[in-house]
Amino acid sequence: MFIASIVVSVLLIAVFVRSALPKLRRLKSVTATAEQLRVPVGLMHTVGYLEALGSLGLAAGLAYAPFGIAAAAGLALLMIGASVAHIRGSLYTTAPAPLVIGAVAVALAIIDALRL
Repeated sequence: MFIASIVVSVLLIAVFVRSALPKLRRLKSVTATAEQLRVPVGLMHTVGYLEALGSLGLAAGLAYAPFGIAAAAGLALLMIGASVAHIRGSLYTTAPAPLVIGAVAVALAIIDALRL
């Protein structure tokens, strides 16, 4: 079960770091997306920090499972919010992607809980 936890954690860390960096750099593409979603650009910056911190929590969860569980649960909630923002912004084609990532985060939380 620990190997599954490592694999899923590393994949989620990669996804969330890849997602956080443009937000933290305030790239123009992020600003355009924020406007399309009708979300303040400052909130996108905050989401970038949350994604980066969640990635750190997932990495810490490899050593101490409760950190991984908390991080995965928080990131899953963040992805629910992302899907809501996409639906509210009428970006229906991209709304399911955060839900899939959130479901993987929930699966990781369950895997980590089984490690306890």
